Amino acid sequence: MYGQTEASPRMSLLNWKMFFKKINSIGKPLKGYKMNLVSKNKKLIKKNNQEGEIVFRGKNVSLGYAKSLKDLRIGDLNKKILYTGDIAYRDNDNYYYITGRKKRFIKLFGKRFDLKEIEIFLLSHGIKVRCNLNDSKLTLNLYNNFQKMQFIKDLLHRHLRINQNYILIKKNYKKTFKDF
Repeated sequence: MYGQTEASPRMSLLNWKMFFKKINSIGKPLKGYKMNLVSKNKKLIKKNNQEGEIVFRGKNVSLGYAKSLKDLRIGDLNKKILYTGDIAYRDNDNYYYITGRKKRFIKLFGKRFDLKEIEIFLLSHGIKVRCNLNDSKLTLNLYNNFQKMQFIKDLLHRHLRINQNYILIKKNYKKTFKDF
């Protein structure tokens, strides 16, 4: 099963009979709903086995986000369409497979962290890292300041308010580093 909160929450299902035939698939959209893939410029991808963002259509899509009581009067901003941010491909049998995210973020203890923002924050302190997608720990590839690993954990602990035990730093001895 695959879903997102904005679609309350189920969107697709992999029939148990197909479990071993379609390993890693999120299945097909639930009956009465539609899924498509779109390119970076929002063009519909019609061919199979090509990656794109999953776009979900259904009556269960949320109306939008409200920041105040006034926003509740606006109505259906999403028009029953949800751009999920998940990158996937569709096989020849119309089963979907997620391969990544449009944006790089992780979710730890119910809180989202934008990995690009973390990289920029550390770079502003002279620390060059590349954050990895991993929803069990904040994992960093460190390109310099190898002697400051505990300092980096302390800095991130204070900035992000997460337990240092959930920050994993790996030394990366590559001689080059480029901004991501």
